[in-house]
Amino acid sequence: NTGSFQKRIPGWVFVTPQSFREGVMDGLISTDGRVGVDTVKLRGKPHITLSFNIGLASFELIEDIATLARTLGIAV
Repeated sequence: NTGSFQKRIPGWVFVTPQSFREGVMDGLISTDGRVGVDTVKLRGKPHITLSFNIGLASFELIEDIATLARTLGIAV
C-alpha cells in the first residue's frame, strides 16, 4: 500500500481561518505525533520550551505540515 506515501494537506487548508488550521494541526499531532515540554537556561534564566514531533512516511506531507505550522506562527 503506497497510500501513506502520497498523502498531502489540501492547498485550501492553508487559507482557512486560523482556528480551522489550529484544529488541523491539533488533529495531526493527536494522531501521529507527540508533544514535549523542556526547561532550558537562556542567559542564566530557566525558560520552558515546547516542541512537537510527527513521524510520517510522506516527505511531501511533512513539508505541508511545516508550511501549516508557519501559517500559525510556529518556527520550524
